[in-house]
Amino acid sequence: MAIERVLKNPIYAGLLKVDAHKDYPGGLFNGIHEPIVDRTTWDFVQEKLKRPTTTRTVIDE
Repeated sequence: MAIERVLKNPIYAGLLKVDAHKDYPGGLFNGIHEPIVDRTTWDFVQEKLKRPTTTRTVIDE
């Protein structure tokens, strides 16, 4: 569980998640701290963690 938390959290990749405020956009921005996980690995893990969107088909008799 701890490894999953590290791989999901952008802080460990040296990024800061900022919410949008008024005219300023939100998003992920580079922080001034040293990353524990390199950006390439973090991006790769984020792609793997995405769940495919499936459509549900309801069959009604």
